[in-house]
Amino acid sequence: MEAMVTARVPHETKKRASKVFDSLGVTTSQVINALFESVVSNKGLPEFRSEEQIMFENKERVLDPQNLTPKMKRMLRAMKSIQDQPPIDWGEDANRPFKELLEERREERHEALFGH
Repeated sequence: MEAMVTARVPHETKKRASKVFDSLGVTTSQVINALFESVVSNKGLPEFRSEEQIMFENKERVLDPQNLTPKMKRMLRAMKSIQDQPPIDWGEDANRPFKELLEERREERHEALFGH
């Protein structure tokens, strides 16, 4: 007897995974069955790595731009934009508590918007 498994997966991820499965000559059902068998045999999950872990696990490795996922590309663009920014000069606010600065900025915005 078989059971149905339902899972929500981002459309783009499913599309990319399906291409890989096709190239390997396996179906999504076969992959899911293999995962379930692995969990039962090993009494635990296989080691999963996030895209962030894959990107930074080997600093010596050069990432091939052709193999980057959209998420990795966004992360690299974000890191580049942060890297290109000049350091922040906090001046006299450097030693003040964040909550105090935040409340002060909120009050300034409130006064600017509402005039009181």
